[in-house]
Amino acid sequence: EEEEKGNIVWNSQNDLNHAELVDCIGLSDVTIPSIPRVKELYLFKCEQLTDVSNLTHLEQLHILISSRLEDLTPLSNIPKVGFYAVREASDFSMFNCNKQSYLRIYDCQKLSSLENFRMIKKLELSNCPNITDVSCLYGVYDLTLHVLPRVKDISGLGGHHRIYLHLAGENVTGYECL
Repeated sequence: EEEEKGNIVWNSQNDLNHAELVDCIGLSDVTIPSIPRVKELYLFKCEQLTDVSNLTHLEQLHILISSRLEDLTPLSNIPKVGFYAVREASDFSMFNCNKQSYLRIYDCQKLSSLENFRMIKKLELSNCPNITDVSCLYGVYDLTLHVLPRVKDISGLGGHHRIYLHLAGENVTGYECL
């Protein structure tokens, strides 16, 4: 039924080895097959996805809505990565070096530590309710912090080329640092 709407339901029978960019909805398999020519991949509604080991070569990856994916380690060398509602992932520490030029994390309930994100050039964090301290993000070139209700003090921030703040918490202090 989703194929009728122009979306791909990806399973092991699809031959996508010729593609360089794949934008798909739904995964019927838990493992993505080898797709060596694909450079950009957008996955939506991949509830059963648990293994991303065949995605290490990508230049850009966005995963939207995944309730079972926990191990993000194979994705650590992808320059542009976005996670939206990746509910079981809690360890994002592998995204810690200059290899990631862009990291977007939206609606990740278990994310709490940001210590390793300082070297990422463009960082966007939104609706991550366990984040309390953002001071370690001092100097991130392009920083977006959106709906982080437990952040109460931003005095440790500064040194940004661009910053967007919409923290949604009352009584946030430390704006003078900007």
